Amino acid sequence: MDQVPIQNPKLVPSEGEGSKITNPTVVVCDFDGTVATADVQHVILNHFAGDQWIPVNEAWRRGEVSTAERSRQQWDMVPASQQQVLDLGAPIPLAPFFADFVALCQQRGW
Repeated sequence: MDQVPIQNPKLVPSEGEGSKITNPTVVVCDFDGTVATADVQHVILNHFAGDQWIPVNEAWRRGEVSTAERSRQQWDMVPASQQQVLDLGAPIPLAPFFADFVALCQQRGW
């Protein structure tokens, strides 16, 4: 996995008394059923592309196309404006635990 340089890293206390670490924890979340109650990408693709996106996904699962190529091909099937996509996704609720997870991350300085 490539490391992304972090601007202005904070010192975060580690478990040892008085010790410090210089690499802060970074939490990455996405909307594939983790943050949201539904896989938002699938909702968008189903709505705007019907089932046309599924063969590309199957090819990706078989290792025939890269993740980047799968994404490009699938999003090329969405004939929608950014606002139309946002409007479709807006009503999808966040997972019930997500607010607590965000609070925990903030509490720990992540």
